[in-house]
Amino acid sequence: MRDTNESYRIHHADCLEINAVEPESLFDLIYLEPEASISSEELAVRVSSLLPHLTEEGFLLLHADVERAHAYKSILDVFGLPFKGDVIWCYRQRAVKTKALQNHRDTILVYSANPHYYPKRHLLAQPLVGPSSAERVGLSGQKPMELYKRLFRFFERYHRIATVLDPMMGSGSALVAALEQGRTVTGFDTSLEACRITENRLRLAIPASQQLVMELE
Repeated sequence: MRDTNESYRIHHADCLEINAVEPESLFDLIYLEPEASISSEELAVRVSSLLPHLTEEGFLLLHADVERAHAYKSILDVFGLPFKGDVIWCYRQRAVKTKALQNHRDTILVYSANPHYYPKRHLLAQPLVGPSSAERVGLSGQKPMELYKRLFRFFERYHRIATVLDPMMGSGSALVAALEQGRTVTGFDTSLEACRITENRLRLAIPASQQLVMELE
């Protein structure tokens, strides 16, 4: 699926097919949030297929919950792309009275050959998508668009982010956020429902992205 002005491309396919459907495409930022069911071997194969499509100074961001971050880092370190630290996303919205230790954070691992970005850790506080939020589309694991907008703006300090790839896009929030910022986006997902939801959201986001371009001009 693609829109007429090429601002986005959506593929109902496994991202392993990227060399067949996007053979010449390069991306300034690849945002990867693996599905919970994916094995280490399956993730490694997909990372191997994605890395040739990353621009020379672009960023690969891998989103992991606290239980998977170490395992994911072990997988990516094998490929030789420099590890540049992480972004800790803190999303606790209110205090909870409990004696148990609570997890209210995810880790976004940062990989890049960009010489201007030195290894570091950043904290990013952003609430979850609320149950009555207008953003909510009904798919599990949906992240807030503002999280992605802040991430993309931050990394653009070090390298122009004109093209964004989400190879396991789910509800498409990362792509919608990037499109609204005037970027060109590409997504993959094996779920037809996810593709349909994402395409509908992107179609609605095009006027916002065009308005941003006009304001910048």
